Amino acid sequence: MATPPVFVSGAVLTAAQMNQIGLWKIVDEDFTASASIVVDNCFSADFENYRILMRYSSTSGTTTVGMRLRVAGVNATSNYDLQSNLFSNTTLTAARVSAGTSWVVEGADTSRATFVAMDIQAPALAANTSFVTLNVRDATIQNRFSGGMHSDTTIYDGFNLIMTGGVSVTGSLTVYGYR
Repeated sequence: MATPPVFVSGAVLTAAQMNQIGLWKIVDEDFTASASIVVDNCFSADFENYRILMRYSSTSGTTTVGMRLRVAGVNATSNYDLQSNLFSNTTLTAARVSAGTSWVVEGADTSRATFVAMDIQAPALAANTSFVTLNVRDATIQNRFSGGMHSDTTIYDGFNLIMTGGVSVTGSLTVYGYR
């Protein structure tokens, strides 16, 4: 098993020590009653892979949360492919979207909180961007596993979370980069 580096106050860190560090926190943000959450300048050539952790609930009803990649403040609104499985109590539902306008992250409603762990590969490279997401809703047995790809080869620097129907959410998100 790998041993993490031990840092001592006042010590000079080497490149080798810094490259051993796992997740590197890039964004740590809280949001309140938001129908759209924009996170710009979080993807760069520094990392090929990113992990986004979110916990949120709706403040005003039931919504679906979509994610769009962004570059220079503009949302990409096409070519999102997605395959997902929703496990709810004793029911399994599968869904597939081709050439959609966003990735479906998960839904939210006022009766339960949602936790999302998403890994995104290559958003800041001139290559297809892919993702894998696991969602867990509190208060009910409901989980969604999904994965997909954005087939454009644009170099993206951020993302936008969009709630359907003008419903808003409150919560927090953290973006990490890793190699």
